[in-house]
Order: sequence, then C-alpha cells, then structure tokens
Amino acid sequence: MSFKCCCAPLESAVMKFRSLASAVTVTALLPVALVAHAPQAVAAPCTPYSKSGSFTSKPSASAPAGGSSLGGLSALLSGSSKPSQPERATSGQRSNYNQRQITGGPTQIMQLITGAGSPNRTDLDFGVSGTDLGIAYADGAGHSYYVFGDTMDCVGEGDGWRSNVLLRTTDEDYGDGLRLDDALTARGWSATGYAKEFIPSQKVGDADINGERTTIPTAGIVVDGVHYIDYMSVRSWHDPKTGWSTNFAATVKSTDGGVSWKPVPEATRTNASHGANAPIPGGANYRPGFEKLQQSAYIEHGDYIYRFTTGQGRRGPAYLSRAVKSQFPNESAFEYYADGGWVHDPSQASVVLDGKVSELSVAYNDYLGKFVTMYGVEGEGIVMRTAPSPEGPWSPRRKLVDAETAKVISGEPLNDTYAPYVLPHQDDQHLYYTLTSWRDYNTMLMRTDLDFVGEDMENNDHIAVSDVVATR
Repeated sequence: MSFKCCCAPLESAVMKFRSLASAVTVTALLPVALVAHAPQAVAAPCTPYSKSGSFTSKPSASAPAGGSSLGGLSALLSGSSKPSQPERATSGQRSNYNQRQITGGPTQIMQLITGAGSPNRTDLDFGVSGTDLGIAYADGAGHSYYVFGDTMDCVGEGDGWRSNVLLRTTDEDYGDGLRLDDALTARGWSATGYAKEFIPSQKVGDADINGERTTIPTAGIVVDGVHYIDYMSVRSWHDPKTGWSTNFAATVKSTDGGVSWKPVPEATRTNASHGANAPIPGGANYRPGFEKLQQSAYIEHGDYIYRFTTGQGRRGPAYLSRAVKSQFPNESAFEYYADGGWVHDPSQASVVLDGKVSELSVAYNDYLGKFVTMYGVEGEGIVMRTAPSPEGPWSPRRKLVDAETAKVISGEPLNDTYAPYVLPHQDDQHLYYTLTSWRDYNTMLMRTDLDFVGEDMENNDHIAVSDVVATR
C-alpha cells in the first residue's frame, strides 16, 4: 500500500441533534435511509445497538482495531488475525479487513474508514467515533484530504458534536484498504489529537425554530495550490418538500495546506426559497437561480473548474456551471450551462442530470475514458452515470448498490447507504469511492469492478458474487 450527514442528511440531514446540553442524537445527512426507503428515524451513533455493538460504540481499552466486541459491519469486516492493542493496524493487518463484506453485483465493501470498527481507529486517534460523507480531493503534492460531515466522539457533554472535520493521508493505493494519517486539530495537522471543527456553525434551530443547525461540506478541490471547500448552511432538517432547507451555500479557502480556513465572501449563494437566518459571509447576495446552487461537486477540466450543483435537499435535478481557474471561486465569474450553451444568468441554467439527485461526486475515469458521476436515487440505491464531457450527454443510470437487493454476507440488507464520493486515485478497472452507512453512521471504502457494470442497470442483477470477488 503506497503512501473521507450525506451532506447534512437528516437532522443534520445526517444528524439531528435534539439538544446540545443533553445527549445529542443524530439523523444521518441525506441518509440513504431516504434513498432506500429506510425509516426516518434519528441516528444515534453514540448509543450501542441491541446487537453486540455498533461502529461507534466504544470498545474496551484492550479491544483490537475492528475487534469482535463490535457488531454489525465491524464484525463482518474483521479478520481472524488482529492486532493485540487498540492502535492503527499495519498494512499487513489491514489486509484482513478487505473484501469481507460484499453487495449483490460488482460492488464490494473493502473496509470501514472511520469509527471504532475501522483499522484506522479514528475514535482513539482523533475523537471520531461516528461521522459521514468522506468527500475526497488531492492536492497534487502527495496528500489526499477527506472531508466529513456531522461528527461525534461519544464522550462527554453533547457527545463531542462537530459539524465537520478534516483528515488526510498519503495513501494512494486502495487495493489493500485506506490509511488515514492525520487530522486537522487545534495544533494543526497531527497523527494524534482531537479533530476540530474547521467550518463553524451556530448549532441552533430545529423543526420549529429556524437558524443555522449545522454547516455541512459538499465539495473540495485544490486550485493553484489553494484549498477550497464548499459547504451549505443548514437551516432545518425538516423541510416537507426537499428533506432539508438551507440558508446559503458558501466557500472557505486555505492557503497553508489546510491548516487555517477563511470565508470567500464573493462565492456565497444565498438561498431565497427560505431566506437566511444565519450570518452570511459577505452579506445577503441573492440572485434568481442561486437556489439551484446549494450543494456542489467540483472537477477541473481544461482551463475551467466545472461545478455540478443541486438545490437544497435531495429531491431535485443537478445543474452545471464553470469558472476560469484564475477567477475561481468568485460567483460573478461563473457561467451556467443552458440548452447547449453558456449564459451568465443562473436562473436560466438547464438540467444536466435529471431526476432526484442527492449528494454527488464527479471525476474523470481513465479506464473508461469518460467522466463519471455518482449519487443516490430514492428507492433505487447508488447509481453511476458516464459522459464524454461535463456537459454530457449523460448515460442512463447504472446501479452499483441496489437498495432492494443488496445484502452483506450475513444476509443483512445493505439498504441505508448514501453519499458516494469518488476517490482521487484509481487503478485499472476498479472504481473506488467512499459511502456512508446511515444505520451505523460511519464511512466505508467501496470498490466496484467496472468490467462488470453493464450498459443498463438490469445487467448487474445477473452477476454472481463469485464473479465479482477478486482475490489478490
């Protein structure tokens, strides 16, 4: 091996916190619970399940990484040979976690990336016991960064709720798992220490009292050495039409390798559909069409940074805009794709990805020679689409994780996943990405064999498990 709720899914789309003073309960961001018809229950990452445990429950001090004291996926992903101390697994130990859990079709769960059930033991090193997302981007200088949403440590008052945290690694080979090296802490980047919230939030409001519930990252990119992370200010997780509502979308940047972050006021997009009940970077700046720009996915292509966006929640289509790299991310520099051309009015932007698009990511895949996008679709599962250019035309959806038929090797349904984010380094025919389990509220490393993904979704249903579990 060489060398990261969706997005504010549920009550932080990913986590709904009842009270900061009392035990905090979380409702996964854009939980695939929605995508898979899962009940809209509140996720409680710091409450052990009635089984033998959960990803986020605290194991005993002597429990091994991914040890058998944990239930659910943790037990399935654990190998028979485990480290004897609660520390990060070595490369050799990590191999025991690979390919232990699979879904129907060409997709495998390689390992847990976060939580007490992960070989990374982010609960011990960084105070990350439960989290979601895992938006990944590379800096081109040897590091990849993983941006997570609402995060808990399950210790003390409020269970250590942070609206977001940032981890990084030099690992570019995912075939034997994914190692996380450092977290952004109050001391800067550190191999041990409490992962800090780097985009502050008011943490107020609920279904009846609007404010800023949380700040959830939606995209990350490095342009000319500067880090940019897009995020949404969540007003409420209880919008009856869209699932949740936002105050605005905004961007923060770092010029020191991700250590310190500051707002980019000229990149803010106020959401007019609800107004803003939180301080807006740069002040209110609504333009008609900004409601289409509340959640983002970035990709660099040619002289431009392309941005795919959706509105608040998970129940609308996706749009496309772009800005010249030298002027990114100033919103006034963006032009918007409309009916085959580019315009300067965001209200005229036309749909590029139809249907109900949830948290999405976009990347160019060398093996396919095409652009790839991934997102969850309510009632279907996790899908992939391809296109020769960002503008399209985009292929029909292909299911990579079927919400109705996907199961783990124990027979349990895998119907609560959401927020697939393509990783920055790929190999041959394998597509690697992160994916969150709402039930267990942690992020997984996924791998799909693209050689087994047919031109239409139905092809996947006829692939035997033995055909897609490759052993190295």
